[in-house]
Amino acid sequence: KNKHKFKFAEVGILLSNSGIYFGLGLAIVSGYKDGLYNGLFTALIAIFNLVFTTVLYKRKNIDKNLLFLLIGLVLTFVSLIAPIQLHGNYITLFWAIESVLLLWLSQKSGIQLMKSAFLFVSLLMVSSLIMDWQLYYNTQAEFLNLSLIVNRVFITTLVVLGSLLATRKLLQNESSNVEVAGFSFTHLSKVVPIILVSILFIGLMLELNYQFIRADFSTTLHTIAMGCYIFAFAMVLIAVTQWKKLEMAKPFLNAVSLVLIASYFTFYLVQVSSARNLFLMGQSGVSTGYYLHYALLSLFVLLVINTAKEAYIQYGYKSAIGQNSLWVLAFIGVFVSSAEIGHLAVIYQYIPSVSLNETFSNIFKSVYPIVWGVSALVLMILGMKFKLKTLRIISLSLFLITIVKLFLYDLKGNSTGKIVSFIFLGVVLLLISFLYQKLKFIIQNDDDENNN
Repeated sequence: KNKHKFKFAEVGILLSNSGIYFGLGLAIVSGYKDGLYNGLFTALIAIFNLVFTTVLYKRKNIDKNLLFLLIGLVLTFVSLIAPIQLHGNYITLFWAIESVLLLWLSQKSGIQLMKSAFLFVSLLMVSSLIMDWQLYYNTQAEFLNLSLIVNRVFITTLVVLGSLLATRKLLQNESSNVEVAGFSFTHLSKVVPIILVSILFIGLMLELNYQFIRADFSTTLHTIAMGCYIFAFAMVLIAVTQWKKLEMAKPFLNAVSLVLIASYFTFYLVQVSSARNLFLMGQSGVSTGYYLHYALLSLFVLLVINTAKEAYIQYGYKSAIGQNSLWVLAFIGVFVSSAEIGHLAVIYQYIPSVSLNETFSNIFKSVYPIVWGVSALVLMILGMKFKLKTLRIISLSLFLITIVKLFLYDLKGNSTGKIVSFIFLGVVLLLISFLYQKLKFIIQNDDDENNN
């Protein structure tokens, strides 16, 4: 009324009045019907401050600090409605809607304070969602019977994802370069998609993990099924990145691909072997996950092919990194082929009276040399066709390892294996002799190309 600026004393009086009134009023209201009207009381205080804010906003030459203070009070009381009145996932739902409204209002009104409130509420939304995940998906606590997909926590996850999608859409129209806590607001358009994809991945993973436990899946089936989800999500993400031509995401996805490829060797192959053993001991193949592992294998092969393609595009196969990539790819191909054919051989040759270790030992002596020999032959043919000296070296190295294994290990204490091993060794030597005649000219041509 007097057009005086609000100083520290006046600000302190306004804040203390609001705080004391709210605290005492809430204490009184909470005693009525177990706090049924706590949220309503908080909302009325927010409306009370909003009315004064609207009236003062229309005045000219009004103290801006007073306006920002009243707007801050309104936003504070609105944000308090959810934790005071609501419980569980309803708080997250409230903040998900509020964050979008705050961003939209900040763009319509031009009030930058609302952008700070939007960031704060968004952090509260994500934090509340994480707490909901811990509460509802915690299988160690009291197990809640949540239906598939259509349950309170997953719907909350979907609402949060919808809120982030709406936020991303609004940020595309953001033109101001205001900074909040030292962070440029325009950079949020790059951060929000990362948060969105992360929440989508974790939310789906937690939901599937919960439902697999609820369905009482065996450990191997559970693990292999989760592996299928993780590999499939990575492949979809890679496909979207290539479709949208998001070059900035490629280094991260390449690193993720390498981690997943390594996990297949160090973790998932062990689970597949366990599923195979359970299958042989009389349990259903579906319940152990052995048959499902072929889906995981297919996704793994697609991931390896994409990684090899990226390595070729970036480095080529004749550079130092490209040559090392060929060694790794050859190892992956031989290792996985040996493991898969080994599984089939164990299933075919398994006899209940013979231990699995003994069965596998016989297969390692009789089947693996054949797989390695055929793999070496394929590598030699590919090396000759594409004029890749590295593949030919790998082929000869694998031939050498196979021959050494035949003499030092396979022939030891294995009368039946001796005949098979010697026959196979003769075939291998004949192939080497034949390919060597072809190889001489290719080596000479490669040397001439390198000299030129």
